[in-house]
Amino acid sequence: MNLRKIINDGLVFENRGKNFLLLENPEKKFTEENDIVSKLTKIASAGFGVYDEETNEKSVYQHAISGQKFLILVIEKQDIVAFAAFAENVPFQLLFLTGIVVNPQCQHHGIGKEVFRIAKEELRPKFGYRFFACTTQNPIMRVLFEETCQAVFPSRNGVKSFVEVDKIALALMTKRRGVFNPATFVSEGLYSTFLYPQIPESRNMAINKFFSEKLSIQKGQSLNGMLLVGVF
Repeated sequence: MNLRKIINDGLVFENRGKNFLLLENPEKKFTEENDIVSKLTKIASAGFGVYDEETNEKSVYQHAISGQKFLILVIEKQDIVAFAAFAENVPFQLLFLTGIVVNPQCQHHGIGKEVFRIAKEELRPKFGYRFFACTTQNPIMRVLFEETCQAVFPSRNGVKSFVEVDKIALALMTKRRGVFNPATFVSEGLYSTFLYPQIPESRNMAINKFFSEKLSIQKGQSLNGMLLVGVF
C-alpha cells in the first residue's frame, strides 16, 4: 500500500500527531480488491471487536468506498489507524456519516472530534450541507453530534422534530433493514448481528441512559439502531 501516493490525491489535516487525509469520490481511487480495503477491514474488525457480515471486506468496501462522497483516512507513523466515510443526499443538502471506526489502541485520542470538525468546518461550507445524519448504537456518536450541531433529533428533552427533518428521516430509512418508528427515530432490527460484544458507553450518563432505553439494550447488546439527524 503506497500511502505517499494516496496522500497526494487528497487534502491533509494534522491533529495531535495524526494526519487526516480527506479523499473525494474514493470509489474512483480504490477497487474492492485493493489492499487498502483489507487494511480497513482489519481496523473495522478490531474497532467493533467482531468479525461478521458487517466487517468483512465486501461490506467494508460498500460502507467505506462504494458510492461514498468522502473517505477520511487517519494516518499515524505511516499506518492507517482509523477511517470515516460520508455519503451525501443532494436534495436534502445532507451529509451522511456512513461509518467511523478507530483502532482500539487509538480510541479516546480525539479522532472522532477531528472527523466531526472536518465535516462541519471543511465540508459543510464548501458543499453547502445543512443537515448531518447517521445511524448508530453508540452513545459516543450522540455526544459528538450534540457538540457539532445546533440541534439533534430525536430530541432528548421532548422537542418535536420539524417537517423537513421528518421527511429526511423517512427518506433515509425507508429502504433500510428493520422497522423504523418515525416518532422515536429508532429502527427495530436494523442490524442482523450484534455490532459489538458490548455496546460502548460515553462519559455522559444521561445519553447512555437515553440509548439504553430507546434501543432496548439488554446485557450490553441490541439489534436496534437509532437515526440521528443534526442541523448544522
